[in-house]
Amino acid sequence: AVVRATLDPDSSAWTRELAKLYGGQEPIVAISQVSFDGASDTLIKMPPLTLSNVSDLQSLNFAGLQGQFQVAPRGAAVRGRMTVANLDLTGKPTAGEGQPASGGDTVKLSNLSLDVNQRKGIFNLMFGETSFRIGELRVQAQATDTPVVATNLTIATTESPQGAQQIAADLVIKADQVSAENRSGSGSLRLALRNLDGATVLQLQQWQQKLAGKPDDPQAMDDLLKLIKALL
Repeated sequence: AVVRATLDPDSSAWTRELAKLYGGQEPIVAISQVSFDGASDTLIKMPPLTLSNVSDLQSLNFAGLQGQFQVAPRGAAVRGRMTVANLDLTGKPTAGEGQPASGGDTVKLSNLSLDVNQRKGIFNLMFGETSFRIGELRVQAQATDTPVVATNLTIATTESPQGAQQIAADLVIKADQVSAENRSGSGSLRLALRNLDGATVLQLQQWQQKLAGKPDDPQAMDDLLKLIKALL
């Protein structure tokens, strides 16, 4: 079968806002080819968007999004990639007390990509690699300020089974070069987690799904604290 899916504008506040920004265009379209065994190959597209004087933004330039994901039968594995050529945001000029209005903050991102390569393992959890990369990130508070620039900024996570009951996870954040004022250099940060209780990790995923459906649930934080205590 071939399934064509779009966002329901009335499903939430942010989907209504997204539909308003895109006007007569569909903000997101996903076309899936589904096999008899349940495997699927999905193409995802968001059209380019250019805006001026919307809310707190003076301008927005979004080059559009393209992605493709393959899912194995019964969700046993998923592999895919999404890319965005560029996303530029400029805030409206602001004026301090007794000061004239100055240029708004500017954020420019180029060559964004998300890569996923995961497979299902113990506790029906997904294991493997996920990475998010920004080719260049440029942030400038005002037109006269020196921008902060980071190149090849990457955030990568890896999850793997550790025995029959436990899980290991790694988080790596790195940049080839970061420049700010008169300083520049490269750096990386790695966070390694070991001996995580697999059953509790599954409950954390279920907690996250529950929170997505009820973001204002007052009990959510208490539930999270209990899960974190049981995690190690």
